[in-house]
Amino acid sequence: MRNPISVACGILELIPDEQTEFISDIHLYVTDLKFVAPEVLGKDPKHWHKFGQILNKYISQDDYDNTEWCKGVINIFTDPNYAVV
Repeated sequence: MRNPISVACGILELIPDEQTEFISDIHLYVTDLKFVAPEVLGKDPKHWHKFGQILNKYISQDDYDNTEWCKGVINIFTDPNYAVV
């Protein structure tokens, strides 16, 4: 099972520092996950859906196609083997 906190940490490493609002939204998402029971973390699709909404807010299809770090972020998010515990 994938751990959304680990996925978020990997994604945060790729986002440029000037993307402060994007980084802040991911930090808030991770903070919310700290209150989720460990046995539920990563299993509930609503957590992944919320994470996807954050990514979609900041990364368009054009960004994915033309910006290397954006492509890396989406690739981490969609990789079923990233951060498997």
